[in-house]
Amino acid sequence: WRSEVTLVTALIFVLVLLATGCRQRSTGANAAKAANASASVAATRSGHESAVADASRFCVEHLVVEPAESPTIGLPTPATSTLRSAIAAALAGLEVVAAVDAARQPSRPDATKGGSCVRRVAHDERVGVWVKPRFVLLDADGAPQPARAQLAAGTLALEVTVQVERAKATEAPDVGMRVFAASFPFTSRSAAAGVAFVEARLVRAAALAAADALGQVWIRPQSDAQIGGLLESQTTWQRVAALREVGERGGGDQLKQVHAAARESRAEVAVVAIAALGRIGTAESVAVMRSVMMAAGAEVTASILQALADLELAEARAELRSIAEQHPDRRVRQAAGRLLQR
Repeated sequence: WRSEVTLVTALIFVLVLLATGCRQRSTGANAAKAANASASVAATRSGHESAVADASRFCVEHLVVEPAESPTIGLPTPATSTLRSAIAAALAGLEVVAAVDAARQPSRPDATKGGSCVRRVAHDERVGVWVKPRFVLLDADGAPQPARAQLAAGTLALEVTVQVERAKATEAPDVGMRVFAASFPFTSRSAAAGVAFVEARLVRAAALAAADALGQVWIRPQSDAQIGGLLESQTTWQRVAALREVGERGGGDQLKQVHAAARESRAEVAVVAIAALGRIGTAESVAVMRSVMMAAGAEVTASILQALADLELAEARAELRSIAEQHPDRRVRQAAGRLLQR
């Protein structure tokens, strides 16, 4: 799983003070030099930061969670109301989210207008969030199981689709969408945990997908130069959003920074960087992914397999074939084999 996101915004406040100081009228030569020096520092350090708003940016006014779907009979399925409350709480814990008004009245999301969203953020920073969770039990060969009782142990595969819509006062709404997919071993202990096992993983997946979708909406208006600067941001969600946008825009000029992010110990950064390499990677990127995979967890490993499959390079194909034949984990070998057959 991805770790929780972190936040750093003090630099913006410092830069504002520097810029303000530079505008103040100086009365002597030394004061003028100091002001010019401050202006120079502010100009070089605030290029991309000037466009970065508060780390807690969006306020969720509306939250719709569809009933969880599963074709596997006998799997514990969370109640929609319980799942919605848990997802609302998880969204409130995201660094990119300032508040979740919708959490206060789960049955009436439209009745929350005038809540803390109005007091905290501008109209353009209020969003609605729609969540659709799905999950299924797979056997050792990756085939869906029609009934839980037919399998002593298997793999729980889940997919959560999240769409966010940002209100715009004068334009059409700005929409972002992400799909988060993951799989987990499902054993007798998992079954004994009951609905809590499934619910916790669906909630976490929804929160991560929402964070990505909100980042997508936030990063979209940024220029290439601003995105390049945000690749070094100490605010995790901003860096993740920039990495994903680099992959979508095809920003090969930032390949060195994406390689560095792929080596990150924080899974939520590494996974997105590796996905970007699946779009803009080179033969050197294949070597980077090979080294990362030596100590990678399940989520990063899955991202590497998908990135290798996405890269239209002979080196990537050869690496994926090597994994399918030689990786010590049978499940990883099988996953690589299935990707080779696409």
